[in-house]
Amino acid sequence: MKSIFIHECLICKHSKSSKKMFKNKKRCAHSICKDCIVKHILIKVEDAIAEIKCPNWPACKQLLNPHTCQKIIPKLLFEKWCDLLCELALQPYERSYCPNKKCSELIINECGGTVKKSKCPKCKELYCFRCNVPWPRCNNCQELENDKKFFKLAVSKKWVKCPSCSYYVERINGCRHMICRCGTDFCYKCGRKCFMSWCNCMERDEEQGGMLQRQARQANGRWHQLVLKLYSALNLR
Repeated sequence: MKSIFIHECLICKHSKSSKKMFKNKKRCAHSICKDCIVKHILIKVEDAIAEIKCPNWPACKQLLNPHTCQKIIPKLLFEKWCDLLCELALQPYERSYCPNKKCSELIINECGGTVKKSKCPKCKELYCFRCNVPWPRCNNCQELENDKKFFKLAVSKKWVKCPSCSYYVERINGCRHMICRCGTDFCYKCGRKCFMSWCNCMERDEEQGGMLQRQARQANGRWHQLVLKLYSALNLR
């Protein structure tokens, strides 16, 4: 007669035979049943977690071996897990899809750097990697560069965008109250719409200024008291 070994699962605490226990080959050997492993993987995949650790975490920091798990989990679940692993592996790389509707091949920039003119390895058609349009119909790249330069200039000049039409406005002098070419009244400091020439942030500034003045008066009063005490002590000698 063959001996039947009984193990207790660390997760569900049920006693099960060796055949019903999971073995994370070449990674860890914790006593966890196959049913608990399947449930564990299902929960993690639903949460879009690609690198699934042993359920005995944090005591064990080993990852589950996908090839070992493939034998015990449903095919659809394994495919979803593989998609997450693929997505994780591609994160460091810039990606694009062939604009040819009959192709739509995934193309990865493994070399790094700025890529524009590209050839699809599947359908061999040329297209712009950045704009994702057939070559040479690309005209967005220069527009993107111009937008980046303008944004840097706006930040350096401290221009403020109108909250209604997004037109940039520069204040030469005067108060914070701005009137955009679209007719919107807004505050140059906080960028929010304001009624006529009043904005709540001005009120907050006044309150803060008043608080600073009160603190200064209190400090000045304490200084006067200290001087009087010192003066009295010197006169008593």
